[in-house]
Amino acid sequence: NMDTLISKSKVIFITMPAKAAGSTMKSFQKNCMKNITEGYKDNFLNHAETIKPFLTHSLEVAPIIASHLYSDGPLMEVIKSAHKNALVIYIHRDETDRIKSAIRFTVPRRLKCNMNEEK
Repeated sequence: NMDTLISKSKVIFITMPAKAAGSTMKSFQKNCMKNITEGYKDNFLNHAETIKPFLTHSLEVAPIIASHLYSDGPLMEVIKSAHKNALVIYIHRDETDRIKSAIRFTVPRRLKCNMNEEK
């Protein structure tokens, strides 16, 4: 049950790639945590110089941490270094529909431009 999992977690990492509701999640985290992570730069989980000390040397870690992830490296670092009672949530956005829509929108327009150029 998700409620039980959340209540037993010492820290919750909410991570996501760009364009997967990250700004909303980070805003939620700031509102809930009253700016506990204020000293860290935005999306600090992506920066090796801040993530390792934060995960291994911080005496007090914010209960909720939200961050975009730019690659799989930071996610792996969180998984390896986080407290054993941490909950790691990765929000994935299925891009298939967006890609299909972009193709349907772009290809006919490109073909039309190329046909006009050939005349």
